[in-house]
Amino acid sequence: MNKYSFQIIPPHSGKIRQLRIGGSRLKWLLSGAGAFILINLAVLVWSLTSISNVNENRKLIETNRALTERLEAMSNETDSL
Repeated sequence: MNKYSFQIIPPHSGKIRQLRIGGSRLKWLLSGAGAFILINLAVLVWSLTSISNVNENRKLIETNRALTERLEAMSNETDSL
């Protein structure tokens, strides 16, 4: 089995630490980190899409209100004629 070593070197003085990890564990660790990143990206894209839809819906509601008021005004005008 392959083993990989990582050295942790403090920026100032201190003891250098060494971490050894097996190849299969490293693959699982990297796979888990990749899955975590992909899930977070998917949630971010979904959130941004939802926010965009909410803003679009607000604009459509305002447009609908303005058009309804305009239609009522035109209806009243035609009734008076």
